[in-house]
Amino acid sequence: MRDTGRIAPVVSVFNRGNSFRGG
Repeated sequence: MRDTGRIAPVVSVFNRGNSFRGG
C-alpha cells in the first residue's frame, strides 16, 4: 500500500459498499 493517500478514499468507499451489500 504505497499510494495510501490516493487509494484511501477508494478503499473507504469499497469497504462501506461491501459492508452495505453484506459482502
